[in-house]
Amino acid sequence: MLVPLSTLSRRAASADADAYVDPSLPIYVVGATSSRALERKLGKELWLWFIDALGVSKASAGRAHISQLLSHPDTKRSIDEMFDELARRYPTNNRRKGGGDGDGDGGQSSSSPTLSAEGLVAFSDGIRGSIRGILENHRRAVEIGSASESEHAFLRDNFELLFPEEDPLDREAFHALAKLIMVRRIIKALVRDFGGLTAIQRGLSQPLVVDVVVVLDGDVVFRVHTVAPRSAAAAVSGQRLGIIAEDK
Repeated sequence: MLVPLSTLSRRAASADADAYVDPSLPIYVVGATSSRALERKLGKELWLWFIDALGVSKASAGRAHISQLLSHPDTKRSIDEMFDELARRYPTNNRRKGGGDGDGDGGQSSSSPTLSAEGLVAFSDGIRGSIRGILENHRRAVEIGSASESEHAFLRDNFELLFPEEDPLDREAFHALAKLIMVRRIIKALVRDFGGLTAIQRGLSQPLVVDVVVVLDGDVVFRVHTVAPRSAAAAVSGQRLGIIAEDK
């Protein structure tokens, strides 16, 4: 049985405030039969559930900035384009059956593309990036870590549980899981190199430049470049910051 992420996160926090026990990706709640069903049951996006489970303050300006970034039309369009490329390279043999719930992004057609387990692993494996502080004491860029083999094994071993035939890994489901995986990878880097879990929970003391790309066989299929505000100061609101273009 998979253990709920919130349980693992509480165990990590109680064991050592600055330790980070990386939970197995991600998805099990009693009564949820798929990734999509889990998100409906939780009543929130999976990435938001993850940072709630880690105890990140709801007043954090960094948290607000992440929310703004992930909901920005440019980010949504970039994730759509990445999904299309992944589905082209790693399609499933099955196609979404007709007569579904019809609430997916363009999911009314029985020929809507879906992604295979190998495609999901390729996405996770292709995430690259760096984080650096703007202030003098931490301008050295640190890398966003690569996925572990245990993460890939989890995705493969539990793919049919997360994405059964009646709830496949289509565009809508991919948006939810892609956001979770990328946020999780960024948080891991922040915990490792920017002060531990306690610092993430309380809020970082300086603005950070975050670069994330996804690379498939040498091709960049996703890119985002943003500056997250210092999140320790309540007066700073991430909602006031838009996505900062790469060339600025």
